Amino acid sequence: MRSGRTAIPCFRAVPAASNGCRKWTVSCVFTTLPTWQRRDVDVLLKRLNGTERNRAFVEGFLSAPFEKALARVSQDNYMFGGWGFKSIGDARNRALDGCGKQRPPERCAIVMENNNWVGNSH
Repeated sequence: MRSGRTAIPCFRAVPAASNGCRKWTVSCVFTTLPTWQRRDVDVLLKRLNGTERNRAFVEGFLSAPFEKALARVSQDNYMFGGWGFKSIGDARNRALDGCGKQRPPERCAIVMENNNWVGNSH
């Protein structure tokens, strides 16, 4: 999986003058697009033993800002993510804390840091 986001130039025509002239020029506007693909979500869902029910959450996690971490309980496939932190340690702690509030904390494990898999292989 690729990580982060990439600025892609997007061109559109805008009026060149505000004096009523019908001249047009091209304006360059930069749009930030995700650098992950739908197949990345499919691969991650498979690795997480996820279902279509988890798709929106996984897409949201992949597009979330760094620093981020994903905690999971393998027994029931519960997932909790923390993102937008200043350090990966803070993101890890938030993901584990959030997971531990919903499931027994000892069953929660970090499986992703930013867009990198760090969990056990299946």
